[in-house]
Amino acid sequence: MIENHISISVLNKTDINTVETILKSNEISTPVFITEYEHNYQVKFVTDYEYWELDAGIRNAYPEYDLQEGIGNGRQEIRLQINRSQSPFSRDDWGRPIESPLDQTKYLVKREENANAPIKFSRKIKVLFESEDRNYFINIEPGTNKNNQEGFLVLDKFQELDETDERKIIIQTLFKNPLDAFTAGLNQLDGKVTEDFELFLKEKRRKNRKRKK
Repeated sequence: MIENHISISVLNKTDINTVETILKSNEISTPVFITEYEHNYQVKFVTDYEYWELDAGIRNAYPEYDLQEGIGNGRQEIRLQINRSQSPFSRDDWGRPIESPLDQTKYLVKREENANAPIKFSRKIKVLFESEDRNYFINIEPGTNKNNQEGFLVLDKFQELDETDERKIIIQTLFKNPLDAFTAGLNQLDGKVTEDFELFLKEKRRKNRKRKK
């Protein structure tokens, strides 16, 4: 079972009733702990489900705010933050250890004037293997789930840009927008890069041994 640790820091104490309403509407299938401190509340629970619906509930409750991973220049006031992390000892449905445990924090901040403009990004990711450049790519395509909800999927293909119509194995999560899919792709890429770097070091050691002979 994949163990998801979810925590919500309610930094404006007057928001706790709103957050409780959102939590109750999702009928969390595990105990939810709400701890009060002098200046904030801390909400924590552990579950086998990520409860991404909480993000949508928070966005709907605060239409003048954005829930985002980055906090820009750091001068934005954070009203609330939600963190999801997965235990490194978790295993998937097949009993295998998960390669890239989730560790994500989102911040509820005041919406800027250009907040509705989509954030642009490059699908090309440069990774340095010591002095060597390696290029990876995050491939995204539109898709639908079994409930006919539309969104974006991440292809399980990182070595090159996918410009064909041929369907590839995908990461089985439907994301609301390209940026969320891109972020998920980056998390998946981390495991792939780690494997490639280990092979890179192994090959380097092999060449060094051969050179010494």
